[in-house]
Amino acid sequence: MACPYFMPAIVSDRLRAARAPLGGVYAGACHSGPAPAPPADEVIEYCNFGYGRDLCPLFPASAVADAVRFTYHQGKLIYVLEREYSPIEHGATAGLDPSSILAHQAAIFAANTHS
Repeated sequence: MACPYFMPAIVSDRLRAARAPLGGVYAGACHSGPAPAPPADEVIEYCNFGYGRDLCPLFPASAVADAVRFTYHQGKLIYVLEREYSPIEHGATAGLDPSSILAHQAAIFAANTHS
């Protein structure tokens, strides 16, 4: 699961994880505010693994979702938005706006996994 506001850019060498949700741990930018900002090193884990509510100073209190998960279902890549570890929305990634953060995260997930 990744933070729904995180735009991954490059694989990071600062944090390593065996099972990173996007297939690797990424550095990138937080898009929760009026302008994209690089997250501090101490919160990059929440960018990559989600659930930064009340833990990351950039995470908006009014956010609908805490994390986004990607998986394959019946041969199609889907997303699942979660709040408090429960699904609140899901859908096919094929219908996403290609310029959206969610579509960007989905493309990275697809490039790092096999259907």
